[in-house]
Amino acid sequence: EHDYRYFPDPDLPPVEIDAAWLDRIKASIGELPAARRKRYVESLGLKEADAGILSSDRATGDFFEAVLTARAPAPRASALMEALREMCNDRSVGLAQLGLSPQRVAEVADLVAQNKIAASKETAKSILSAVAEKNLPADAAARELGLIQLTDTAPIDAAIDALLADNPKSLQDYRVGKQAAFGSLIGMVMKSAKGLNPKVVQERLKNALK
Repeated sequence: EHDYRYFPDPDLPPVEIDAAWLDRIKASIGELPAARRKRYVESLGLKEADAGILSSDRATGDFFEAVLTARAPAPRASALMEALREMCNDRSVGLAQLGLSPQRVAEVADLVAQNKIAASKETAKSILSAVAEKNLPADAAARELGLIQLTDTAPIDAAIDALLADNPKSLQDYRVGKQAAFGSLIGMVMKSAKGLNPKVVQERLKNALK
């Protein structure tokens, strides 16, 4: 058997480790996965599972941090990272090979925040794919794909007025307290025209029913 214990050489001077040296080592290593995961949960409010995935490797965590730096809200940035992971799996490539910058990803988050696009993973993946393939800003890619949601209230109000005129029973059901009728009316409005913003439709329908 071998004895692997370390015995200092008495002829050599002792190694002195100062605080500055330790700081340089820590900076070169970066934030450890466990610390990063804890910060994502406690400071950003992410779910444990999402925080674990984002902190599982340095490249993923650094990309996510860059998306946050580009002013994307943490929950939306996390959801977009999930969309990016699926794109990587579909194409059998790494995150760096997608050809997307954190700034472009943050642009998609901004479109969701402005209610310009649906907050769905499939919508995000479609836009991100177009951004990567055509080197377009997210807004331009969304417009080219026809994914910009209509927020102009005039055509939405017109669609609601036409629907209520053609569906007196649903209107009567709502007025007698059948709350399920409201969801049915929203669904019919959304089907009546392409690209309507569901949030705006809900607000305008409530106003129309008052």
